[in-house]
This record gives sequence, C-alpha cells and structure tokens, in this order.
Amino acid sequence: MDRGPDASARFLRCFVLGADCHERLSKVSDFIRSEFGTLTEGRQNPTVLLHDGTTHPTTGLPMQTHDEPSAIDQDQALDARETRRSSRRRFFTMGATAVAAIAGTSIAQAQPPRGKGPRPFPATPGGGKPDASTEWKDPVLRLVRRLTLGLTADDVAQARQLGYAGYLDYQLKSELIDDSAMENLVAQRLPMTTMTPAQLALVDAGEAYAQLQDAALFRAAFSKRQLAQRMVEFWTDHFTISLNKVGVLKVGDDRDVIRANAMTTFPQLLKATSQSAAMLVYLDQNQSRTPTPNQNYAREIM
Repeated sequence: MDRGPDASARFLRCFVLGADCHERLSKVSDFIRSEFGTLTEGRQNPTVLLHDGTTHPTTGLPMQTHDEPSAIDQDQALDARETRRSSRRRFFTMGATAVAAIAGTSIAQAQPPRGKGPRPFPATPGGGKPDASTEWKDPVLRLVRRLTLGLTADDVAQARQLGYAGYLDYQLKSELIDDSAMENLVAQRLPMTTMTPAQLALVDAGEAYAQLQDAALFRAAFSKRQLAQRMVEFWTDHFTISLNKVGVLKVGDDRDVIRANAMTTFPQLLKATSQSAAMLVYLDQNQSRTPTPNQNYAREIM
C-alpha cells in the first residue's frame, strides 16, 4: 500500500498547529513527497528512494567530497546550496500557506470541542479509505492522536487490535519496538548523524545541520516509536541549544543525550545534559573559571 500521502500529512502536522487537518493538508502532500523522496509502506517498511551515496539524501544534489574541488565543482556546489536553500524556503512557504488556511477556520473544525455531536473521521489524503469510526470522541482514536505525530490507518488498526491500554503500553515501552529498519536507513543515507565530534569537525557544518534536520523529520514520519519521537521533540525544546552557538556539537547532543534519554526519567536526562558538550558550550561553562564561576547552567537548573 502506498503510504506517501499519509506520511506527507504527518510531516506537515509537525509544523501546522498539531491539528488533524487531513483535508487541507492533502493539497500540499504532493509537494512534500517531491521534496523528501518517494516513500513506500510507511513505518512498516520505511524504504525511501534517497539516491546513492554521491547525492544529498533529500535534494538529490551532489554531495561534498574530500577531493580538491575544481572550479566547475565549486560552481556546482554553490548552485547546489542555492537550490537547497530555495527548496527549504519553498517548503516553509508552503507550510505558512497551510497555517494561513487553517487560521481562517475555527478551532472547533480542527479539533472538535468536547460535548459536541459526532464528526466524520477524515479520509486518508490521496483517496484512501476512512477509518470505520465516525466518532471524533472515540477514545482509541484520541489516544493515537495524542501519542503520535499524526495517526495513520496502520496506527488505528494496531491500536484497535491492542486496545487502549495495550497500545499505550506498547508505545511507552519504546525500547521493545523494533525500529532497526528505519534507523539503519538513516545511518546509511545520513551518515553524519552517526559521526563523533572529532569526525564532525572535519566536515561541512551546513551539511551536518541539514542531515540532522532531515533525520529528525524522517524519524517523525516513519518511526514506529511515535511516542518516543514526540518526547524527543518535547525535550529538545525544553533543553534548548542554539546551532548558531554550538555548531556540530548539537549532532552528538541530539543522538547521545536527548534521543538516548527521552523515554527515561527526568533526573537521568538532566544528568546527561550536564555532561553534554553542546550544553556546556551553549551555557558558557567552557569559559567558567574560579574564583568567579559562570552561573548560567546553575540558574537554568534552578
């Protein structure tokens, strides 16, 4: 079953109010698919045509090599960067258009208030069949929406099979969910997300940022560990770090601190952030000296 439209709608809902807006988002799903490759089988088999190792996994543009570039190569690299900037600008422009369309609609249409009558469950973008339920108040559907970054037909079917408590327990025990196919694909196509700080210091920072962002969005759309992805988003916002200040150190922080501890306890996550090179640089602990230590990190904890 082609899961591209489902994935595209999920992808946009990460940016557009977190609402269930299938009908409106279906109009821009084709654009998203064109930006992020052809997706098949959704989270059950997250195979994506990301070109070969010589091209950028998102845009299909030539990847940077470590060979001495010729004048032609330099021109092509500049054109590639401009194309990528344009591509990302077009994406966020389209997202802003979707926001504007939703802003003109009452909140009740995006998320019906409690106590209202039944509303039909929106059809899957791209002409798929709607869920059998016609009640927006259905507790299973509401649970799936809360735990995921946008429910799909497969999510609903699994939740119906496991039941409310069973599906909640399934997502809470994310370490038991086999997500290896998706993670292997991310590691293969976005290799900078697996590099050490020493390795990252030798690569193009802009490309490292792009791969980090692409990996986050790909996981949000296709990971079976949907609750874990929501928690990664939450804790990334909570333990804010500026890319402009810490540079490629954020790649390791995302992998080894936030993602590794997103589903653990807060004390464990807090301890991990205290040992994060990116966090220490962001809060100026690399400049802290006696007898007047820098208090930025201490104030943040308090």
